[in-house]
Amino acid sequence: MKISLAIEWFLNPDHLPLLVADQKGFFKEAGVSTFDLIVPEAHYDGLEELIQAKSNLPPTSLYT
Repeated sequence: MKISLAIEWFLNPDHLPLLVADQKGFFKEAGVSTFDLIVPEAHYDGLEELIQAKSNLPPTSLYT
């Protein structure tokens, strides 16, 4: 399974668990072969990335 996550703006402490999980191999242990973190150059809501299938998790999906 491949996961692409688009964050809403820039990396911040809220994203630390994702970065640690990727670095420690926790995603691979859970069956995720590839984890892509999409960091935009400016603030956006992620909808366009989702529509274009560049992301399969919009930013709000982490918090709902």
